[in-house]
Amino acid sequence: MKKQLFRLLLAALLMPFWAEAQPHGNLPVKNLFTPRHKVLIQVSTADTLAHAALMHQLSNLIQHWKDSVSIEVLVHGPGIELMQRPKSTQQEAIRSLRQQQVRWVVCEFTMQQRKVKKEEIIEGADFVPFGLVALVTRQEEGWTYLKAGF
Repeated sequence: MKKQLFRLLLAALLMPFWAEAQPHGNLPVKNLFTPRHKVLIQVSTADTLAHAALMHQLSNLIQHWKDSVSIEVLVHGPGIELMQRPKSTQQEAIRSLRQQQVRWVVCEFTMQQRKVKKEEIIEGADFVPFGLVALVTRQEEGWTYLKAGF
């Protein structure tokens, strides 16, 4: 009885790998467990050239990985200017990328320190109490960390 239970359990565990390796007529073998790339990009610079470069980099990631990538852009410190309506040079690109599932996250501690109100932030942004805490948390969750800027 124990041997049969063990064999059933082993077969259940190995079935996805065995099934994936078997040809299905003319159909291509496809990995049903497409890896999901999780990318967190930190923006802590007010440099508008770095902001423009970031928009291109985000577009490249989306173009390459399409629906298999989750992207969050964490903005804090001087980088908050990227998300401020009166100061941002990238408002249209941010709106467009938001529609492509890029999540924009703004640090409330930075806002408090710089006396920036939520009404000044580009629509659709999410907020976290402390940017660096969010950054570390995402890394602990397995997100790939990139820092925007030159």
